[in-house]
Amino acid sequence: MRQFELEYFVVRYQPNVLHEGFINIGLVMVAIGNADFGDVRFLKNWNPILRLDPNADLELLKDFATDMGEQIRDPEKRVQMLLLMKSSFSNIIQLSTPRVCVSDDPPSELDKLTWQYLPTEANPQD
Repeated sequence: MRQFELEYFVVRYQPNVLHEGFINIGLVMVAIGNADFGDVRFLKNWNPILRLDPNADLELLKDFATDMGEQIRDPEKRVQMLLLMKSSFSNIIQLSTPRVCVSDDPPSELDKLTWQYLPTEANPQD
């Protein structure tokens, strides 16, 4: 089986950079090297955001998640989106330090990490 080297980032929502409160809202994963893989996972239930920030614009966040997913999945737009994410994201939407993993099944690895980093997805009554 072919092993893929993958880089992933956790996407966080932090409404007030002066306070430490944040919530993980998504994961971005891309293959490193010549392999063609890029995908994202975002919250399905956005209600935990409102507990952290009652004034959050959920429609804006959902649109952001949809747009990011479309661009990361498109090999022609992926590099540009990654550059934008790494250079421009700050304040309310932040990226974790990139992490690297190896897997023979990138979509399954992304799903596994989703359960790890987006715990609200494992708790549907939120």
